[in-house]
Amino acid sequence: MTVRFPPRLRKGDMLGVISPASPPQEHARIARGVAYLLDQGFQVRLGNSIGLRSGYLAGPDSVRVQDIHDMFLDDRVRGIVCTRGGYGSSRLLECIDWNLIKEHPKILVGFSDITALSLGLFANAGLVTFSGPMLATEFSSGMLPTVESALYDQLMTPLPHRQLALGRNVEILRAGNAEGRLLGGNLSVFCSLIGTSYLPDLHDSVLFFEDVGEEVYRIDRMLLQLKYAGILEKAVGIVLGTFTSIPNTLQDRRIEDVFEEYLLSLNIPVLMGAAFGHISEKITLPVGARVLLEAGKRKLSVLDQVVT
Repeated sequence: MTVRFPPRLRKGDMLGVISPASPPQEHARIARGVAYLLDQGFQVRLGNSIGLRSGYLAGPDSVRVQDIHDMFLDDRVRGIVCTRGGYGSSRLLECIDWNLIKEHPKILVGFSDITALSLGLFANAGLVTFSGPMLATEFSSGMLPTVESALYDQLMTPLPHRQLALGRNVEILRAGNAEGRLLGGNLSVFCSLIGTSYLPDLHDSVLFFEDVGEEVYRIDRMLLQLKYAGILEKAVGIVLGTFTSIPNTLQDRRIEDVFEEYLLSLNIPVLMGAAFGHISEKITLPVGARVLLEAGKRKLSVLDQVVT
């Protein structure tokens, strides 16, 4: 498979804004996010899905997938930013023109439910995307300086090698070194793609996972699914982010115990508590890029130049 790295972003470029999943809870978040981008010196094009609401979806599937095609086709648009996650990105995968994406590779940024779009784009078009802040969440509420610099550093500065700041709370579950392709995202969304053509080849991958609002037993069940599907044994390393807002109704096991039960027996390097997921202080991760995990040193380095 040919891996495609998008062209770099420059100040003054136009950014396309789309809602491939759920609509923002408040439309004012869109206005604040757009104002932030304009203040940063970017131009903005809003997709037709912006402002639409069809229950938990940001308008019909046809409108949301057309936004994706339009933004990739528009030569003025140099990067694409998603408004938020929620649910709905996976509904679009069967409708995406992968050849169009291959012919017009661009930066795409988003996380949570956007995991489905990122994994589908890499599996079917070889496009490296970015798991990072979104317009109606971090952009609209005021990004922390560390989050802002981590995002723009990757999108605007072509470097052959860079180390990612995993945060103060990262813990070593198992030491060791591993080199592989960084793939993953939201755990529940990732699991929903098992058995489909939208999940990339996971051999020799460094997997990364995060989630929000899931009971510990549900996280247990998802890891069991990864085990039974033979996915965990394909990984050469794993980086766990934050698992936030865990309900207390059935929490009679520590999530750390669940991670240890499934992951220690793999005998591969594993880090836990890295700074990504549904938290305000997050790093940006290049989905599909080659990385070096040095778990004993709490280090994750990107080995590819992720923008051209």
